[in-house]
Amino acid sequence: MTMQLEYAVKTDIGRKRQLNEDSYGFSSEKQVFFVCDGMGGHAAGDYASQTVVETISKLIRLEPDAELARTIIQEPGYIPPECRQFISLIMLANRRLLKLAMMYPKLRGMGTTITSVFFSEGFVNVVNVGDSRVYRLRDGNLKQLSTDHTWMEELLEDGELNKQDLDTFNKKNVITRAIGTSPNVQVDWKASDLKEEDIYLMCSDGLYGEVKDEAIQDIMRRNSDDLKQGSEELIRAANDGGGADNITVILVKVKSPAGETSGGLKTEETVTLTADKDNTARIDSYIDKYYPPSRTRVPEGIEKEKQKIHHNSYFITMIAVMLLVGAVVLIKKPWVQKPVGSEAMQKKCDILIRTMPSGSEVSIYFNGQMLSKKISPADFLALEEGDYEIKISRQGFSDKALTVRAVRGRQEVRNIPLEAMKKLELSLGMNPGFEPTDGVLLDGEPIKYYGVPLTVQRVGIVGKIVDISQDSHLFQVGSATRTITVGSDQGMVKIKLDEGKIVIEEGE
Repeated sequence: MTMQLEYAVKTDIGRKRQLNEDSYGFSSEKQVFFVCDGMGGHAAGDYASQTVVETISKLIRLEPDAELARTIIQEPGYIPPECRQFISLIMLANRRLLKLAMMYPKLRGMGTTITSVFFSEGFVNVVNVGDSRVYRLRDGNLKQLSTDHTWMEELLEDGELNKQDLDTFNKKNVITRAIGTSPNVQVDWKASDLKEEDIYLMCSDGLYGEVKDEAIQDIMRRNSDDLKQGSEELIRAANDGGGADNITVILVKVKSPAGETSGGLKTEETVTLTADKDNTARIDSYIDKYYPPSRTRVPEGIEKEKQKIHHNSYFITMIAVMLLVGAVVLIKKPWVQKPVGSEAMQKKCDILIRTMPSGSEVSIYFNGQMLSKKISPADFLALEEGDYEIKISRQGFSDKALTVRAVRGRQEVRNIPLEAMKKLELSLGMNPGFEPTDGVLLDGEPIKYYGVPLTVQRVGIVGKIVDISQDSHLFQVGSATRTITVGSDQGMVKIKLDEGKIVIEEGE
């Protein structure tokens, strides 16, 4: 017997954005509801969220045929099979977005979050990627069921950020997981028991970024018997709070939690799922057959750019061939002319170069010549078939050289860790003698660790090593200053803050 649900959906562009990059989907028959919050700018953010919603909505309605069934993850077995199918569709949508981004340069960098509830076997399954949230209102009390995949949340979990620092933390919206940005997305699943009159809220960060949880709870309490009114009031509250982002909410109320519970199903425990190599290969095969990027709808401007690039490439290739043929005639050497046209243009290999750590300017050299200079972590190369020498250079880091073999039609990601040439290690003595809130500065600028300015207190928490260039530097904590010199023979300079002094433990 299917449980009885009541639901309401509302989305709004907000007051600051010119485009709504949120999308949502649901199937009342399958009893699944989900919200996506796109990112990537231009036309890519809304396209990413719409494509994921379209992909999942279409396939969730189908009974898996033999080919689609092969893409479904098999473990852990205690997750209901229909929920494992839904999670597999998220992984399929992830690979579909990634393939589109590899083909169309203007779509590169797009991605989307997803948060969802899936009702089955007397439980609610919470599935999410990114920072869109699922809340539950039970007996008048609001609880967040999903986990935010954000930089801030990871720092909090690791003890490297305190709750009292949250108001001044300026990287709240930096997410660590999204659909379409990584070859193999990690998906969180959690199951929770059901109770009659429970109300579940799925929302993008445009809601909770403007409205505190206490206010969300109050609105949901007042409108527990009118979900449509509740959704409208939540949107209005977000806009009244500033409306800085798009806002989407789905409210679902459990009228009768029919169905028997599954005895082996774990509850309130988050499980992170990902596709293994075999699953990924099967997913790619399915996409290539039924959703090939070359036959997928893309925004008009993106399609025109792709055609223009191919058009220009054709004439550039023709000119190059004519010059080469002329050179052969002049120097009277044999030359085998390569075919020109669509066959030659298809000999491309798309490679995504991702450098870590991120956040600084990186130069990429291609066969000895600088190809690009950009802010890490990623750049794309579209290469003809063959072997290439690539060098990656970043100030303060050792150069990284690699040989790449480009194979026609292949799309791959290369993760390139860069090793800092010099490092500065900070530690606290037994009696630091500084105020905990004193900032730690290098050459007049705050030292940042994962984007957060270090204070004496945070040095104590993280005791951290930061990258530093070979040079003389002015180191400052509070009113105390010290000049430090990093020599060519030093890999590490160690500094201790003790009794109000900056003590260099090793080197000068």
